[in-house]
Amino acid sequence: MNGLPKQMPADGMNAYAYFLTVTQPTIDDLKGMMFLEASGQGLYDGLAAMTDKQEAREILCRNGREERAHAHRLRRAIKILSGETVDVPAPEENPYHGALGFDALTAGVLEALVGAEFDGEALYNTWADGVGNDAAARLLRQNGKEERRHGVRVRKVMSLLGG
Repeated sequence: MNGLPKQMPADGMNAYAYFLTVTQPTIDDLKGMMFLEASGQGLYDGLAAMTDKQEAREILCRNGREERAHAHRLRRAIKILSGETVDVPAPEENPYHGALGFDALTAGVLEALVGAEFDGEALYNTWADGVGNDAAARLLRQNGKEERRHGVRVRKVMSLLGG
């Protein structure tokens, strides 16, 4: 297992803030984002466990599975750009797992999550413009499209929960 690059922020919230400042990602930036995306499945699964509304749980878990898929796309982009083979971290190997600061299913948490997902769309589009490789850019843009869908879905969860 390849570890989180040493210069990456140690926690998920600071990593998120850092990635928003990057316009031309390095391979280490892509690796760091891979770790952050992989942690998204645990985040969404954890939030899903906080509600007894089946439709809301299903939506949240679907977003989580897709966050893990984003990590796998980043793995493929890294391979395209550098030739390096990296592994998507398992939760127990991921320092960002469970460390994103969303630990309650409140309207405020969900609204912050919507904002983060929409930020993710813009971030991936910026990164796609900055990587200089069409195949890698397509993978990043696909992640961005799904980030927007995640935000829309989280808004649906908010309405299902009466928020």
